[in-house]
Amino acid sequence: VVRSHDELRVKVGRIIGANRRVMPRELAPIAPLGESEASRSMWLLICNVASTLAPEPWPAVQQALNIDELKATTANEPDFTKLMKHRAAVLRKHGVKLQDVKNIVEKLTPLPGAKEFLEWLKPILPRTFMLTDGFEEYALPIFDKLGHPMVFCNFVEADAEGYLAKHIVRTKDQKLKAVQEFQRLNFRIIAVGHSLNDISMLQAAERGILYSPSEHVIKANPGIPIVKSHAELKAHILDILEMGPDGKRRKVA
Repeated sequence: VVRSHDELRVKVGRIIGANRRVMPRELAPIAPLGESEASRSMWLLICNVASTLAPEPWPAVQQALNIDELKATTANEPDFTKLMKHRAAVLRKHGVKLQDVKNIVEKLTPLPGAKEFLEWLKPILPRTFMLTDGFEEYALPIFDKLGHPMVFCNFVEADAEGYLAKHIVRTKDQKLKAVQEFQRLNFRIIAVGHSLNDISMLQAAERGILYSPSEHVIKANPGIPIVKSHAELKAHILDILEMGPDGKRRKVA
């Protein structure tokens, strides 16, 4: 029991400080909609971070370090765990420690128009949160600059020498599972992604949108709608919500 916000802050700090890992339970099947279909009028937006709201962290690291072996991204390698093992090996080979990587990514800024898009979205679709398979050290500085929207992410650990040793995944297939869990809560999902590892999330959502994808991703997924700017994304969201540009719901005959 706590009786004030000060006590609550202390309690939360102790829980986080203990760093106890809670294993995720197995997902139950999505309940049949049946008679609940009429109640599924609430939309919820799930948006991947990298290349939709903020730059991909690893291309920035690659450019800063000028290491060609770091050019691979999720746009061409959907297995994120495999990709992170490759990156860890390359960094060690070149003597680059995890703190060096953190120093680079903390300087990244949101993509032009990203913060304004999130501000626009609040009254239009207030049930919104962000996902990234990236690590917390990348996510936190970016989300400080974006006004602290809700974000799910993973984290990384260094070894005794300071090199990237582990990419710790909070739960496997978090993007797909997030969509499924919110659908179980009777939300309709709009999912926005950019890369190959977003596809399962986009396909599971009621409406999936690819944001400025590569040609490789487009050719592999011809049935998913594409937008190339935040302006186009706004228009597409309004169309899904059956609203006009003024944010008012259109009259449906």
